[in-house]
Amino acid sequence: MARKKYTIDKSGFVRFLTKFKAWKGRRPQEVAQALSAGAELVIRRAQTHYLTGASLKVRSGRLRSSLRKEPASGATVEGNKMYVKVGSNVLYGKAWELGYRVPATVIEPKSKRALSFFHKRAGMQVVVRRVYRPAYHVDARPWLAPAAADSVPAIRKLLERVGVKF
Repeated sequence: MARKKYTIDKSGFVRFLTKFKAWKGRRPQEVAQALSAGAELVIRRAQTHYLTGASLKVRSGRLRSSLRKEPASGATVEGNKMYVKVGSNVLYGKAWELGYRVPATVIEPKSKRALSFFHKRAGMQVVVRRVYRPAYHVDARPWLAPAAADSVPAIRKLLERVGVKF
């Protein structure tokens, strides 16, 4: 029997872990190829569904084009675990996936005595020595974990084809 789950680790990758009681000698290369194909399904689902408007709107396409799997082919083996990582090296990808908090800050002029800007609500020019910006929290807008969850049935079929039983 195999147990399958995904977790988001510190680097923001989604890791597919498949534990086998005795997968060694049971076509490990085929199992690795099936896991790698499953990672491609997750990437494709994230790119075509969650990064094109369902979760996040496309501004530059940088996050969508940065999705990769690790290793590029096959799977990593550690003891009785075999896995493939799927993720992005773009820093704001993790921020959108998990949410983030922006701390309160004080904005002061660097080289002048005061700040000057147009205040939209007041409809006039404002001159001040400093501006206090309060802290705020941006809610999570997950795009990778839902793509992985959507792909689980297809990944399960891929693994069953190579002899992995659940």
